[in-house]
Amino acid sequence: MGAVLRSAPDGPGTPPDAAALTDICWAYALPQDGVEHVRCAVRPRRADLVLFVQGPSAADAALAAGRVCLRMLTGSRQLTGWYLQTCEGITPESLTGCAGRPE
Repeated sequence: MGAVLRSAPDGPGTPPDAAALTDICWAYALPQDGVEHVRCAVRPRRADLVLFVQGPSAADAALAAGRVCLRMLTGSRQLTGWYLQTCEGITPESLTGCAGRPE
């Protein structure tokens, strides 16, 4: 599942480097999320993540990827001022009630 994190216009312009962002992702992935592999690419005000997630369906895998991203954004000080712009296969409404979803 692909996800794009963006910096708010008044937020920090540079994300952590790709290796640090990958480590952050793993730190917030839970065993039940089914994350098997993570790839990251970063540039000013944008970070692209690809999470390979094992799940019973594509929809379940997409929700798991979204939950991991939200946990990262709400839990990591290095991502303060960043938000989830897109996450392949989900809508913001589908994450309602997920742990870590900013209100």
